[in-house]
Amino acid sequence: MTIEITVSVSLMEELYDDSNPLFLDWRGSGHLGPTVDLNAISFEARRQEYTDDLSIFTHACCKCVRQIFHDNGLSAYRFWLFAAHGPWQEKSRITKYKKFWKSGGEFESFAKLPNKSDEMEFESEKGLRYAVMVELDYGAFIQAADLMRNDSACCVIASRDKEMGSPKSVQKIFYSAFPEKKSGELSTAINWIALSEFLCDRESFLIRYIGFPEDMEATIDVIFKKGHFIFKDVSNEMVVEI
Repeated sequence: MTIEITVSVSLMEELYDDSNPLFLDWRGSGHLGPTVDLNAISFEARRQEYTDDLSIFTHACCKCVRQIFHDNGLSAYRFWLFAAHGPWQEKSRITKYKKFWKSGGEFESFAKLPNKSDEMEFESEKGLRYAVMVELDYGAFIQAADLMRNDSACCVIASRDKEMGSPKSVQKIFYSAFPEKKSGELSTAINWIALSEFLCDRESFLIRYIGFPEDMEATIDVIFKKGHFIFKDVSNEMVVEI
């Protein structure tokens, strides 16, 4: 059975607006002010008939993202999943043995992908956290987008940086994603503006996904630095067959 999903496409030219949830996330982190002008292309998939299967919306949004990269000569960009423990884990031999991939949850299947980083350890008085990166094929990209709905410590990055996935890159992304709060403690959920500023200033894209089955819609935002990329042939609405 073929399902048609309508996808609205819009360009967000000002992310530092009080009404934007990204701005609220940034403002609450204690940042002194914006350092990088950010834009985003937003893909919002919706369907009139009720469904509790949000995967069709995920598939539609991801298909549009892949198409927009292909149509704009960005095929050299590789897609990566960045994932980390949100809450601090207990300092124990078991935690050190499990690290990230063996700690359970829905990420275990990504450990089978061939191009992945080392499991990087981060330690504080509160415990241990691990972070990883893994390169995604298209099927894994759809799966990773679905995980972003329920996990506030993971995201997808599109980059042509050859160092992406190296230990140093994982460390830098971790501290950019989870900056210190006013209390001095590291965040446990991704600060989207802080991470966007870090990545987009290096000519990479940050991708986030939001979706709720009861609303019968889902949204993928592709965030980038203003002026670095000009997307061509982007229509205001696309109909995707799933």
